[in-house]
Amino acid sequence: MQRSFRMTIQQATKDYEHWLGAFLEIIPEDLAAKHQRMAAAIFPFLRATYYRWAQLFPYRCKELSRAPQVLAVGDLHVENFGTWRDAEGRLVWGINDFDETWRLPYAHDLVRLATSAHLAIDGGHLKITAREACESLLGGYREGLEAGGRPFVLAEHSKALRSMATARLADPQRFWDKLDSLPTWKAEVPARVVKALSNLLPEPDLPRRVVHRVAGLGSLGRQRFVALADWQGGKIAREAKALAPSAAVWAFGGEGMTRVLYQSILDQSVRSVDPWVKVRRRWIVRRLAPDCSRVELSELPEEREETRLLRAMGWETANVHLGSRSAHALLVDLAARPDDWLHHAAKAMLAAVAEDWEAWRKHPIEVVIKPAAAAAALAIVPPIAAAEGGEGGAGAAPGVEASGKEGGGKAAVAGAVGSGGKGDKGMKVGKAAKDAKASKKEKNRKGGKRDKTVKAEKAGREQAGAGGDAAAKGAKLGKAAKGGKIGKVAKGATIGKVAKAGKGDKPGKPAKAAKVSGTVKAAEHPAAAVGGGGAREAKVAKAKGANQAVAGKAAAPAAGAEAAAGSDGADGATTKGAKRAKGAKSA
Repeated sequence: MQRSFRMTIQQATKDYEHWLGAFLEIIPEDLAAKHQRMAAAIFPFLRATYYRWAQLFPYRCKELSRAPQVLAVGDLHVENFGTWRDAEGRLVWGINDFDETWRLPYAHDLVRLATSAHLAIDGGHLKITAREACESLLGGYREGLEAGGRPFVLAEHSKALRSMATARLADPQRFWDKLDSLPTWKAEVPARVVKALSNLLPEPDLPRRVVHRVAGLGSLGRQRFVALADWQGGKIAREAKALAPSAAVWAFGGEGMTRVLYQSILDQSVRSVDPWVKVRRRWIVRRLAPDCSRVELSELPEEREETRLLRAMGWETANVHLGSRSAHALLVDLAARPDDWLHHAAKAMLAAVAEDWEAWRKHPIEVVIKPAAAAAALAIVPPIAAAEGGEGGAGAAPGVEASGKEGGGKAAVAGAVGSGGKGDKGMKVGKAAKDAKASKKEKNRKGGKRDKTVKAEKAGREQAGAGGDAAAKGAKLGKAAKGGKIGKVAKGATIGKVAKAGKGDKPGKPAKAAKVSGTVKAAEHPAAAVGGGGAREAKVAKAKGANQAVAGKAAAPAAGAEAAAGSDGADGATTKGAKRAKGAKSA
């Protein structure tokens, strides 16, 4: 689900860092330093909060978010450019970092780059106007598309850019002194990192010292190891940095999209690649040197052609976008937009960034996540689907019934979270309690039936005494039998309702208790042993009533044959009495 842009910067930061902790180990001290630098100035805040930019851009620039998509840099800004040596040893200039690469509208990169230029101008790092900066960026981007792209090989082209990029190389010793000052990393280094760094060194078993480097802002807090060694009279360095899915995945809610596209954008771009840059699973390893690193604006010479510099940045952005989209599609979309669209979009995003920075500066949050604990929890707790297993299959977790009922599923989850023995004991105690409850209900039903039977027999005797003859007694006993049948049927319906209610309230166990109750009833009344026992019970009751009627006929002559209206026994007695009276008279 897409993260809401209505989140505050504090909520977004906390949520993103918690999400990031599920993919890699975070160093809390570095993350705390990142939070402090975010509050110090607005330009570091922009660099450190790409996750927030990705969250806000679709809402602040809705129309631009529908522009043609490319494999974009994502976290693009004026200090994400640097130099490296290609396979021929030539010095190349271009975009330096692709940690946040994702498929985004091409305007996404351009607006972020222009916004960073606005902030650099406000901070005094660039001396041109904001509108001129946007025009230079857009002009260079358009020229790069029309030319089909071209890498910036400084040995042959871009003399002005070469002088700006190589000015920092006048004193390379500063670079090595900075690395040598870092303390040796005494904790464990991941085995994959050790292997990747060793393979990138001239000799895999070359003695080296591993240090932890604190660099950048967007990636500050991630593990970053540097192997320092002396080789053939000079110093060398190799770096390994942890990678994670782009923050755009977090912003857009693509929870299942965990692929890192760093290598993809390197392979597709118009670029003279650095042969020392390698992606190894969730790590990127590369060579570090004074001429192979990021160029900061503060390192540029005082005398520089800023318009030419920004134009080159726009062209290099086109070099990257041409790897995944045709120049024609991008030029057509550009032609349909007004001339100052980039300047207005940058101003809109700059307002959003300034608002967030003010809120953060007043109320920064502390580092509260525990990534190692979160990763351990994700590894230990099994998914619900895996815990359920197949229907009665071997993959079912302990406590899951083959029928897959809801009660079994809950028992399985409880067993997975709690300790094994205690979970089984708790389930047994629960079962005993349910059986005891069912037994109590059964006893209550038996007592109720006995009371009803006694009352029915007592009523029959009273009615028989009031009638005063056996025939009437037999007939009324037959009716009482029919009443007993009705009572039994009604009681059977009630029992069925109780069992059904138990099955709905507590699946599994109450249903079994109801079945046991039925078995007990069948022992007392065989008619109840058959499903739909009301019909069998009615037949038994009818036969019993017929036998009692015959007994009434046999007893009628001895009693003196008094008619009972509507009774078959009384009719028989009247007929026989009339015949005998007729015989006596004729005699």
